[in-house]
Amino acid sequence: MLLTPAPFWPAATIIPALVAGLALFGTTLVTGLGITVSRRTMFSTWATLIAAVANMLLNLLLIPRFGAVGTAAATLLSFGLLTGALLHWLSGRHRYTAGA
Repeated sequence: MLLTPAPFWPAATIIPALVAGLALFGTTLVTGLGITVSRRTMFSTWATLIAAVANMLLNLLLIPRFGAVGTAAATLLSFGLLTGALLHWLSGRHRYTAGA
């Protein structure tokens, strides 16, 4: 807050949700790699499509009522959905044991 003018300070309330969403998105790089190695890239396509549609719908529902906080929540939820979908499709496909 020290580096921005006071009119921008209220925007700081959405930063935690956006950072959490980006952290979830960061996990997709790892799960996406597993899907790519297993040559099942269609799963990534479907997961991304589902998350994108969910993001659009959530934005339509949340922005009119909550404004920027609604956008941050929609982003967090859709990245969570993307991560969950990728983990769901990746789990159980390949099992690795330590030392193998």
